[in-house]
Order: sequence, then C-alpha cells, then structure tokens
Amino acid sequence: MKKDLPLKQGSAKKQVLVAYGQRFALLFVLPLIVPVVWMLQTLSRYGVNVPYSDEWLIVPIFQRMEHGITLATFHDLWHAQNFHRLFFTQSIITIAANITDWNIHAEMYISFIFCLITASIVYLFVRRTIKSNLFALLAMLLAGFWLFSPVQSENWLWGWDVAWFICTAAAVVSIYLITRATGKYRYVFLTGAIAAGVVSIFSFGWGQAIWPVGLLLLLGQKQTKKPIIIWSISALVAYAAYYFHYAHSGPPVPVLAFLHEPINAICYLFVMFGRPYTYDLYAAMTLGAVSLLLLLPVSLLLWQRRKQLTPYLPWLGLIFFALIGAVMILLGRLVPDPHINTPLTDALQPRYTAMPIIYIVGMSGLLLTMVDRLKLSKNLVMYLVLTILIVQVPLVWSSYYAGQVKSKERYELMVKLQRCSHLPAYAIEKDCLSSNNYLSTQDTAKQQIEYLRSKHWASY
Repeated sequence: MKKDLPLKQGSAKKQVLVAYGQRFALLFVLPLIVPVVWMLQTLSRYGVNVPYSDEWLIVPIFQRMEHGITLATFHDLWHAQNFHRLFFTQSIITIAANITDWNIHAEMYISFIFCLITASIVYLFVRRTIKSNLFALLAMLLAGFWLFSPVQSENWLWGWDVAWFICTAAAVVSIYLITRATGKYRYVFLTGAIAAGVVSIFSFGWGQAIWPVGLLLLLGQKQTKKPIIIWSISALVAYAAYYFHYAHSGPPVPVLAFLHEPINAICYLFVMFGRPYTYDLYAAMTLGAVSLLLLLPVSLLLWQRRKQLTPYLPWLGLIFFALIGAVMILLGRLVPDPHINTPLTDALQPRYTAMPIIYIVGMSGLLLTMVDRLKLSKNLVMYLVLTILIVQVPLVWSSYYAGQVKSKERYELMVKLQRCSHLPAYAIEKDCLSSNNYLSTQDTAKQQIEYLRSKHWASY
C-alpha cells in the first residue's frame, strides 16, 4: 500500500494538471481563436508601413540617439505631448524601431501583444470570479470579441496608438494585483500593482485613472490603513512626477468646462460609449445611453451585496477605469470657449472606443458573476445565455462590420500618403506633407523624410 501511495499522489497531480489544461483550453484558447485570427488578418491586410501625424514627433529622438545625446534623448522621451507623458510608449517604439528599421507593422503587432496580455488578465478575472464553465465561457467569448474588435481601427492600424494598448494592459494588470493584495503576500502584490500603475500613467495620459480606481478597490477590500497609505503616497508621487514641469502644448481646457454645456457633454459621453456598436451618430448616442444607464440597476444590486463585494471588485475596477478615462477624454476634447460646442461627431473617432470596450468587458463580467451566484435551474440558465447571445451577437457583428469599413478607409488613406511621400523631395506636394506630417513645417517634414530615406527606415 505504501508503495502505491506515490503513484496515487502523482496520478492526482496529473489529473489536476489535465483538468487545469482543459479549463484553460475551454475558457481561454477556444474563445479567442476567432477574434485573434480576425485581428491578425486585419493587421496583415490593412496595415501600411508609413509614419503618420504624431508619429513623426519621434523622428528627432532617433536623430539625437544616433549622435549619442543621452540626456537630451531622455528629456524627449519624458517630455509631455498634449495631455500625455509617453515615456514607456516612446521607449518601446524606439527599441522596436532600431530592431526593425522602424517598420510600423511591428508597432501594430506590439499593440496586439499588449491586447493579448489584457485578455490573459481578464481570463484570470474569470477564473477567480465565475465558477460555472458555461458563464465563464460566455464571459471570455464576449471579452475576446470586444477586446480584439476592429472597431478600434485607428488604434490597431496606427503604430503610434500602441500607447492605448500599453496603458490599458498595465492598468488591468494593476487592478488584478490589487485584488490579489491580501494575505501573506499582500505587499508583494501591492508593489507589483504600483509598478504597473506607473507604467500605465507614463504610457498614456488616461493611465492617471488607475490611481483613484486602485484606491476605491482597496477601500472595497476593507484593507488596513497601511496598504491604503502606501497606495495613496505612491499616487501622489506619480502625479507629482507627471505634472512636474508639465507643459501642455494645446489650448488650456478648464476642468469645469463641461458646465458651460452640460447637455452637450452628457451627449458626448453617450456617443462615445455607443461608438463600439456603430458609427452612426444617433444610433451610437442611443446605445451609449442605454449602456451607461445600465449602471443604475447594477448599482442597486451591488448595494444589496455590499457586504460581499470581493468577487465583483475586478470587474468594478475595469468599469471605474473606463468611466474615469472617458471623462478625462471628454475634458480633453471640450472647446474652452463657452460659445462653441464641441461637435458630437468628435466622439465617433475610432480611437476613443478603447475606454468603452473596457467598460463593456467589465460590465459583462460583472453581470455574469452576479448571475453565477444565483441558484438557477438549468432551463433558466439556458434561457439566460440565449438571451445574452441574442442581444450581444448583433452588437458584435455591427462592431466588426463598422470596424472593417473604417479599417478599409484608413488603409486607403495610408496607401495614398505612402505613395505621395515616397516621391523625391522636390516632387512631394504640399498637400501630401500637410496631411501626413501636419505637426511640422514643410521644410522640416522634407528633412525628416530624407533622414528616414538615408537609413532605409519605414520603407523609405
């Protein structure tokens, strides 16, 4: 009997590993196959190797690095651009550029990798909060299709917008680590969460949202004073570093600018949160309003469960991050003149779908976690799953259709700019330069093109 015991223990371990592998395949690999393949096909088909707009701002950094100007290069990487400090984003782009001769496709695939990281963390959320394999599978299906939706066409097909994906992935990692910051390794997880928060805030401006979100999560966990104080001090240090010698390059925007046109501001948010479903203005406004008003009944249900919030915290973290980030986008896009309304069509820009998509993933996971904790009959469970699919499938299809339309439009624009900017410097038309590199003067734009041409970078 004693001789057989190690075999039984080994067999038990093997069964556990097999069960874990089967659950991983069911809840991670299977749900992501279609959206991942779809996005890889989209990047391959519509990605164009040409720098565009803000991306040209990094060319001077390449030039300084070539001359070994380390301090100046660090200052450029750290320097604020519009509302953002893009230190980690520009560092990653610079490293990738030196490895790939600044092939913009590489930046697009880096975005894909960071999106995959986000999906992986969402999978960990699902494993920890949803026990039913059926509901867990549904949660990952929805997360996979929304996270990899081509509706973010501008973010996917513009290498510079890798910033969105780095910022989001770091924020989601931070949320996960905060929710794990309990027990013996509390401070290890908290340290990791702080480090991820630093990466998020210094990759893109909306990463500032992770610090109030982290504080809310720690309070929701009913943490002791010490972790809350550590997080709060870390947040103050991060904000101080962010705004030290901060020079905003755009027009000043009053923090309370939305009070001049509150209805317009609310409608802007509605359009933004409806944009993942469609690019029609009024349809987006309607769907966005429904999506945000869903917070009211959900808040009521959470209040009833306020003594047992732990399983809901990861999803609430995603929702709070998306909402705070969206409000920051709104404040950044408002026209400071009280006599001028920010056009609602501005909220239809594909890049702004990043925050609403995180909101959709968070809300879907939250609702399924709530349902998972109800004792429902099998028939009722099937009816519920069928209802969710009836609602979500048309919305996902609409999202992918809208994304493909905008991806094709962007591809056509980028191909046009690539062709005209590859002409000899004397033959490049002013319209081409102003469309492709409108942030620089005509002479500077031509000099930057010639620099890239001398290095054979970005297909020049």
